[in-house]
Amino acid sequence: MKLRQIVFFSLISLFLFSCTGIKSTGKTEKYVHLFYTDIGAVQYFVKPLDYESNDELEASVDFTFRDTVDSPQVRMMFSVYSEAALSGHSECAVGLNETSLIAAEKVYAEPIKNAYVYRYEAIIEYSDFVEMVRNQAGFIVKLGSLDSKFLPNKKTIKALPHVDKKTITMLETR
Repeated sequence: MKLRQIVFFSLISLFLFSCTGIKSTGKTEKYVHLFYTDIGAVQYFVKPLDYESNDELEASVDFTFRDTVDSPQVRMMFSVYSEAALSGHSECAVGLNETSLIAAEKVYAEPIKNAYVYRYEAIIEYSDFVEMVRNQAGFIVKLGSLDSKFLPNKKTIKALPHVDKKTITMLETR
């Protein structure tokens, strides 16, 4: 089962990268990787940032978007880590607060070592991404009946100004 998943995700990744015509710029930063695309745009990939909650859950979040429009939508991929299996994990919503929750699609859920990982994808507004980076805002994840507020850990708080400089500031000054 594990080998099938690895092969499946490898083939999907290969297909997606071959279809988008992405060419690496060679500009790999510690927190952000930039790609040039065939359409003259820059694609930003914000490497995974770590968040934690009060109910002992942890999350890892990465973002991807392009600079081709004034207010791009941002692909938010996030993993939630739990020591115990979470019931209702097929239904997930994410947002900056309770009133702005949007549906997140489950990518996979699996046990790892002594824990469980749940991976999701959501398309968020660029303004929400700016809020999370500039104001070091947390986000809410609703998994079934469980509501968790995730806040950036110390390492992520240090990284966010660098992410701002390489992404948001660059887009504002073009």
